[in-house]
Amino acid sequence: MHHSPEAIANYLSTFTRCAQLAQKKISPEQIAVLLRRGLRLIRAYLDSQSSGFPVFDRTSRTHVWKLGP
Repeated sequence: MHHSPEAIANYLSTFTRCAQLAQKKISPEQIAVLLRRGLRLIRAYLDSQSSGFPVFDRTSRTHVWKLGP
């Protein structure tokens, strides 16, 4: 599975906007509404800020969280 450049740009844009809103102390529920994304996705993005970032694992063909910068 390959992601289009547009899809990747969307992921990065959503992640960035999510982080910016969280810095302003906006709740995950409010961020989900503002960005028109699911609360589960927003929470995953917020959790990943401190624990790593999502990467695609070719072996299992799923997204996994990779720790570190």
